[in-house]
Amino acid sequence: MIEESGIFIKQVLRLTRKYPSIEYDVQSLKIELPRLAFKHIAPLNIHIVTIEKENNFCKKVWRIRLINSNNNKGKRGGYRVFYCEGKEENSILLLGIYPKPEIKDDEYAKIAKDLVSASYL
Repeated sequence: MIEESGIFIKQVLRLTRKYPSIEYDVQSLKIELPRLAFKHIAPLNIHIVTIEKENNFCKKVWRIRLINSNNNKGKRGGYRVFYCEGKEENSILLLGIYPKPEIKDDEYAKIAKDLVSASYL
């Protein structure tokens, strides 16, 4: 089962203005993600950071590349989707989605921590 955080939903709605096909791209991800989730397949699917807090709270945040069908620029023109284990067993929580040009490679860990903090309040 795939869940979407409130942040993820807001980001998709915001990006819909610039990238009208984003909802189609996300639907295709939802079909493929259960097969690819939590497997290190560089550079497609990569573990970003493990976040630990009190009360045995531990989340491993992953990042997967998603093709942007509105932008034919290959790897540079796609989206980066952050996800982790969901709140229920065998579920995946989509935390956030960013167009690649908006984030730098050294920002992934900070973004992942911020997304987990906002999603698990």
